Amino acid sequence: MTNQKGKEMSRKHNKTKILEFKNGVAEKTLNSWDDYQSFLNEYFCFRKTEDIEKKNNPQPLCYKDFIWRGQRCDDSLQKLESEFDRMVDKNRKDNMKDHRRSSAYAFRGCFDDPSVEEIKRNTKEGHLNKNHFWAIGQDSELKTPLITWSKSPFIAAFMAFNEKEIRLPSVLENKINKDLYEKTICLSRDKKTQSETRGLLNSLLENLDNSLQSPHRVIYALDYQALEDRTECFQYFDPLSFRLPSFLAQQGIFTVVIDGQDIESLVKRACPGDSKSRILLKIKIPNKDREDVLRFLSLININYLTMFPNVLGASKFSNMKLEIDEY
Repeated sequence: MTNQKGKEMSRKHNKTKILEFKNGVAEKTLNSWDDYQSFLNEYFCFRKTEDIEKKNNPQPLCYKDFIWRGQRCDDSLQKLESEFDRMVDKNRKDNMKDHRRSSAYAFRGCFDDPSVEEIKRNTKEGHLNKNHFWAIGQDSELKTPLITWSKSPFIAAFMAFNEKEIRLPSVLENKINKDLYEKTICLSRDKKTQSETRGLLNSLLENLDNSLQSPHRVIYALDYQALEDRTECFQYFDPLSFRLPSFLAQQGIFTVVIDGQDIESLVKRACPGDSKSRILLKIKIPNKDREDVLRFLSLININYLTMFPNVLGASKFSNMKLEIDEY
């Protein structure tokens, strides 16, 4: 009887597949939101035991080593990079210098925190407190070179799903495309053929529009300390200012890539040909599960009201109750 139980336990253990990391990066596509917590339970632990370390077992990953970030669309449409770097594609250093100075000028009189006043007086290139300045600005929706992460995989899930999906412009929203569409139909000789042509074109355009949308939301897990050890281009920090209530509520931490690379490219360059290092994990969850995700997260007190403890958060929470049934 004991042997039989041992075999059953062994079979269950063998069902856990090893995550395959290549150049420091692994990717996992889940079938549904329900699989997310199962995935976390299967591949992550709260602390490394001596037994795991002695056996050199590549599983599980340890929660405390990772920070988490959610994004509304997958990496084919939106790279893992800062808002500043999404807007600036050349002369990065000069643009950042000008942006920091103009922002510091615009922020005059907006805050009474003495630490902010000190930062505003010292925003020259190379000043140690410039990331603190960016942190305060980012909390007010300033485009900065910082990337915001959370120490919670469920808060990251909220950030991935809280907004509706990014819809790229429909093919027919362009006036030129509308004119071509009508002219193509007019080439048909009779009404029956025109009707058939219209149906075919509509079907083709609908498929094209759908192919331009991201079918998944993405949650990233990053071993930030391991990445900092491998490259001088990457930094992480916790700002000291107490004027970041949303950031604190989200258990936040900031990262910076000095040369503006996206995180995935940086990891791959830091770990070329390396299948042992486990730096970045991409977890993809279907877009269609958005409402179920947000209902569940609200039950565990992760919603706009708690993540953004201000008037804007309260308004968005109320709007979401209108948008989602039984929220």
